[in-house]
Amino acid sequence: MATVASQRAQTASQNNASSKINNANSASATTDTSTDYDSGYPENGKAWSDLPTSSSFGNSIYAGAVTFATPTRSGSVLPLYPIQSAANVTFKWGYTALRVRPVNLTLNAVGPNSETVDITAIDGSATEAVWNFGSLPTETPLINGYYKIQLYDQRGVSVDYSPGWMVPCTTLSIALYSPDFYDPITTMTGYCPTCFYNAGSSFHEAFVPIAAATGIALITSVLVLANVLVICSGRMIDKQAHNYAYYNKSSDPSSAKIRRPMMRMKNQHGKPNMRPGDLPSAAAAATASINVSALPTSGVFDHTNRPGTIEWKMPKLTFPQQDKSSKNVILGPVYRLPVDNDDAGAQIDLRWTYTNLKVRPERLTIEAVGPNKATWAVSVMEGTVTSATWDLRATPSYTPLIEGYYTLQVHDQRGPDSLPKPGWLLPDNKMRVALYKTENNNHVGEKIAPFECATCFNYVMKGMDNEMRASANRTLANYVLMMIILFLWTLL
Repeated sequence: MATVASQRAQTASQNNASSKINNANSASATTDTSTDYDSGYPENGKAWSDLPTSSSFGNSIYAGAVTFATPTRSGSVLPLYPIQSAANVTFKWGYTALRVRPVNLTLNAVGPNSETVDITAIDGSATEAVWNFGSLPTETPLINGYYKIQLYDQRGVSVDYSPGWMVPCTTLSIALYSPDFYDPITTMTGYCPTCFYNAGSSFHEAFVPIAAATGIALITSVLVLANVLVICSGRMIDKQAHNYAYYNKSSDPSSAKIRRPMMRMKNQHGKPNMRPGDLPSAAAAATASINVSALPTSGVFDHTNRPGTIEWKMPKLTFPQQDKSSKNVILGPVYRLPVDNDDAGAQIDLRWTYTNLKVRPERLTIEAVGPNKATWAVSVMEGTVTSATWDLRATPSYTPLIEGYYTLQVHDQRGPDSLPKPGWLLPDNKMRVALYKTENNNHVGEKIAPFECATCFNYVMKGMDNEMRASANRTLANYVLMMIILFLWTLL
């Protein structure tokens, strides 16, 4: 969300950056003022000349994104270029969801030594540039390694997200290398094609003692590890049985006197955790309704005050009714991915309240971390807002959503890694939603709830099963690592 100060800074940077256009000698650019571009949802095909050079929009408008058409990676392999005077790198790009035309553009490359190489400064309507290695200054030569390409407008590379404005692009990386002459192996010093057979004969003579020692060490390690696992498993089973018997006493309130206070663990605030059957007090329930607009934007509180937390109202978890003999299964929240731009059901409504909050956030940011650890920006809003909508249709085409679990991260202007502070909002990452694809890309309904989709339950159960298998694999890997450590310790 652009503030008045940031808009003034943008106007000043536009005047300063306009004098840098076409000053770089190491690159050339191509400009086409009549080029149409894909502005994304909901407008398409608007002429470039009709875009303003400065404007402001609400939070419902996404920021403009840059997509590089050239160069592109092939799978996991980055574009590779030799460091030669005759080598050139051609950059071509386009825009998505752009509503404000850049006044000018700057193209840089950040090398492996964190040194920035200026490629070119061009007009804002350019969609192509060429990096000529032969015209680079000799005092700053290129080196082997990865170079991160930066493309940004007159506001700079560190500008915040602004609706409709271009977002600085730093997602493209290329690899540079120095070509070497081929040296056949026969020219190497000490080349001996028959040495391998002599070494093989010596190894054969010593193989039997080595194999015997290895077998004895392996058997000893397995026996020691088996005994350790048996002892630990027995203690864990005894402890779980004790806890089950302890917390599953009679539901009669008079049985509370049997519980021993020293058995209750304390949380990070030094207060005992709630036990089964305990109910929150009326004072604690009253903190759920907070007038956020009446709170100050700053303040200092002592340790008796807890950090503010988020209580999610939508989406909610669904607990199916099952008999006592079966395990409890948490179902949802599950949503389907959009089929096309007219798919009105591909939206997620978010609502929340605050607890123990004493300082009003200046700005709230909601992000979604996907199964591939990629992060999608959901919304940036004022701190008084307690609802938002994640429109899955407006996701940029160069970062499409995939099937899997997404963790929603909500934090204030201090960032997602801010430390707990009494009265201030604590970053929240407790909400997880699952996204899935419909069969044959058909519309299944406008807004799919977990109980309206016949395949959602199987999908969630499949995801839980995968997580359980991954946990079992990690446990097995830990056991194997312990065996390897014991084996090496036995050899020593």
